[in-house]
Amino acid sequence: MANKKKRFGGGSSLIKGIAETVRDRELGEEEFLVERVDIEKIKPDPENPRLLGLTEDELLWLQNIDYVEEARASEAGLEERIKTLLKLRDLADSIKANGLMQPIRIYRLGEGFRIESGERRYWGTIVAKQSKIPAIILPERPKRLRTLQLIENLQRDDLDLKARLRNIVSVVCELEEEGVGAPLTSIVLGEVIGTSRRQATKYLSVIRSHETIMLSISSGIIDNLDVAVELSKIDNPEQLDKTIKAYAKGLTRADVKKEMQPQLELRVVSKKGRPAKKINLGATKNSSVVKHIMEIGGAEDLLSDVDWSDFKAVSIAWTDFLRGLEKDL
Repeated sequence: MANKKKRFGGGSSLIKGIAETVRDRELGEEEFLVERVDIEKIKPDPENPRLLGLTEDELLWLQNIDYVEEARASEAGLEERIKTLLKLRDLADSIKANGLMQPIRIYRLGEGFRIESGERRYWGTIVAKQSKIPAIILPERPKRLRTLQLIENLQRDDLDLKARLRNIVSVVCELEEEGVGAPLTSIVLGEVIGTSRRQATKYLSVIRSHETIMLSISSGIIDNLDVAVELSKIDNPEQLDKTIKAYAKGLTRADVKKEMQPQLELRVVSKKGRPAKKINLGATKNSSVVKHIMEIGGAEDLLSDVDWSDFKAVSIAWTDFLRGLEKDL
């Protein structure tokens, strides 16, 4: 008998474990002692997806007030990296004036420590030329550290679409790897990163769509999630390419729709009789097929009360499932 393909559904014990880990991490900080640790004994995590690591030249630049003030005066046309550095300098100034309000979290590694979370505060403390930093010392390297770091990064308000999707792609890869390759559902992703199922569905539709869309986001042509979702619905590669080129010209969303709509309309083969107003999903005598589809769709809450030997009961549950999907999509 062939092995059934695994599905990464909402009832996954892995997801429950991650949710508990995140919850414990947020609620349990007061149970740890905060110590002032020598900054020289602490090292950033080289694999942290935040990509914040500073070079020696950048540290020198940040500590030169003339360079910083000159950049602040012309902030409108600055590169994203310079904007990031300026925000770090703002944090350093705040640390100098008020101290660090929120401790970083570190764990022991060899004779020193490695950062679990709080790398930005770590760099801010260095720029502020402080020799010690408040830290919560964890007894060991946390489980699922990479996933936790990715989730922490997603809580930032300053993430653009490119950075947000980069983090979400990494979260999906991490979770699917732990789930032994099982595909992630929107319900699970929403639970893990703390967003609605509808929003998670948008993210998944984009990152699983044609690679051209992700490339256009990485290059800065597309910076709006809803636009990216619309692009993901275009099946014709040629039309997708034309639409992206229209955005690359600087056209607004409304202008692109107006220009491309005639080309994007579906060609429906005309038939005699009334036009179809709904889609027939077919029929099956195997209730296990219906149950399997509902499990994939994350409808575990509907499954337990269904008598799967009663076709009428199964049909009612299936109808409720479809109505729920229509509301979410």
